[in-house]
Amino acid sequence: MQLLRLSLAFFCNFASGPATVMSNKMVFVSTGFRFPILLTVAHYGCTWMMTKAMSKVGAYNPVQMQLFSSKATSAGRAVFFLIISWSFYNIMSNISLSQNSVGIYQMIKLLMAPGAVVWDAILYGKKPTCFQAMLLCIAAFGIALCTISGLDSGDLTIPGLGVAFAAVFLAVFQKGLTTHVIQHSEVKLSPLQLLDSCMPWMGAITVISAVALEDVSAASQQISGRHCLAIAFSSVCGTLANVSSTWVLGLSSPLAHILLGQMKTICILLGGVLFFDKEPTFRTVFGAIIALVGITTYAWLKIPKEDKTSERDNENTWDEEAAMLGKKSQPDDFSNGIRSERSDLSDMEIELNCTKQQ
Repeated sequence: MQLLRLSLAFFCNFASGPATVMSNKMVFVSTGFRFPILLTVAHYGCTWMMTKAMSKVGAYNPVQMQLFSSKATSAGRAVFFLIISWSFYNIMSNISLSQNSVGIYQMIKLLMAPGAVVWDAILYGKKPTCFQAMLLCIAAFGIALCTISGLDSGDLTIPGLGVAFAAVFLAVFQKGLTTHVIQHSEVKLSPLQLLDSCMPWMGAITVISAVALEDVSAASQQISGRHCLAIAFSSVCGTLANVSSTWVLGLSSPLAHILLGQMKTICILLGGVLFFDKEPTFRTVFGAIIALVGITTYAWLKIPKEDKTSERDNENTWDEEAAMLGKKSQPDDFSNGIRSERSDLSDMEIELNCTKQQ
């Protein structure tokens, strides 16, 4: 059942992620809607309505958390900072997409992988080996090649580069806090409970940002039926991406989520070349290949260690459960040979009788 849930979450996120980027770029380019913060408001509104609808049908139970009082717990404070980072990450991400090409936008987001490694090293003491650090440096070199090529070709501007870097920093912070709140804090929240707690405040922050930074009156005059249809489709894709992204982080780690992002990156890069971007130069393609190979190889080296740890944890859990039932392992029995079926049945009957007497 856990494998089915994880597979569904990964598939939903894999499908909705590229669809969100493509639909957002379509809103900016095809319809001429140049208000990325207002588009983020539409995404949040759709996501909040979906979480409320799922609450009504019993998919989760809403929780009340004290975020701004002196009695706020550590989990409440983590959620508070998560709300801020999540709000501005999505704002910066949409601004980056509106100012940069799809390819440059997505390549710079690959810096989230080294950022997640730094996050794990600071908070959980998980430090990469020298070889793993070298792979991340190779990936960063590939991203640098793409960035320089984008600056030379005009696909990337200095302000757009600054916004893209800010989005990466906030993304690492947001994904790390999401995993911490769901998996490591004393108050265990489900992904939908976390979304329900965050969305109203995130929507308020984004609305204030839109009023302060964008010409809302001009945007309201430009809205047409075509705009509404494109924004609605983009909002649905963004909602599925938000829900599935939080779901995946709740079932896995930031590293696993970024691995999924590498597969989405390939789809997004291909979609950008086919529909929106200029033909990439050799340096851009070469840099993208280096970056993807470096990050993917790093992740591949990490997976066996995590799997062994998981298996060892499962064995320890099994031993603890056996000890709670009063059973002791007897390795000598296995070294002396296999018991007969009658002996096995007799032992089982004795254990059952002892359990009933207790």
